[in-house]
Amino acid sequence: MNIKKVFIVLLAAIIFILISCEAFAEMPDFSALTDEELHEMIDGARNELKTRELVAGEKTVLLDAEGVQIYLTGNYRVYGEDNVYCELEAVLVNNSDRDVGVSSDGASVNGWEVYSSGFGSASPGKKMKGTIDLKISDAEISTYEEIEDIDLTLHLFDGSTYTTFYRGETITMYFN
Repeated sequence: MNIKKVFIVLLAAIIFILISCEAFAEMPDFSALTDEELHEMIDGARNELKTRELVAGEKTVLLDAEGVQIYLTGNYRVYGEDNVYCELEAVLVNNSDRDVGVSSDGASVNGWEVYSSGFGSASPGKKMKGTIDLKISDAEISTYEEIEDIDLTLHLFDGSTYTTFYRGETITMYFN
């Protein structure tokens, strides 16, 4: 009789564990979430993906075309009082056969269009460190921690003639 009770208890425990495991494996019912809960989940997922990208790649590549690569180093600086700028340090690797310069446009921070500027030019086969400057006070913020997302389009131009020879796709970067 004791063996039968033990068997029933074990069977009930196994069934309970299987049901519990299945509940954890299901996707949440997104329609049941409030807007705030859904945004928190999305922001958490974006931050996790960004962290994985940075850990895996050790750099965030913004553009890789025409023998040119541009990536962020992860260093930044915020400066200014009335006009507040955020400098994102970037590296230009020029493996092409011409002088290459970088410019930017179409920049937005947190959905606000902002002033942006690219950085100088590099000779063929050379690397250059520079900054992409964003006027974040145009987005009514003043700290790096307030940046949620940045949209940016980079252009490559011939350093001798200043003629644009490549227009990149708009890049969206998620922060904080």
